[in-house]
Amino acid sequence: MDFFKKLEEINEHTSPQEKKYIHFKSFRNFIHYYNLTKKEKNKITELLEQYIAMIESKDYILSKEESKDAYNKYIRPLGYQYYRKHLNFSIVSSIHFIVLFLIVPNAFVWFIFRNTIISSLVLFFSLCYIINYSTKYFNNKVYGYHF
Repeated sequence: MDFFKKLEEINEHTSPQEKKYIHFKSFRNFIHYYNLTKKEKNKITELLEQYIAMIESKDYILSKEESKDAYNKYIRPLGYQYYRKHLNFSIVSSIHFIVLFLIVPNAFVWFIFRNTIISSLVLFFSLCYIINYSTKYFNNKVYGYHF
């Protein structure tokens, strides 16, 4: 199956809102790196083909519940079990995650301990995460729910 052709077809037949529900960007990223998959390529191909057949059978329009089911049945396993393991993909992080788990702990450490070294370490690791994530995001090596 020519996945790039299917990607173009999906792009032409869906609105931006519909693309969100069919996880278009995640699917696009999987297709973009498909040729680099070496291990378990048969399983990856099977999941991609099943996903395409499912969204075509629904005329590219998924409800919220169908979108969630599609994510759990196709996108998440592709991303987590195959692309993450073999091609170093990451799940999309929201700005809420970054604020809650990176900035808040840094502020907490600073206000409680008033220690520049500890606070600097937390900040350093937070920046490492943000840089690593940003690099993957701009290289289209991310996947996620409604992404």
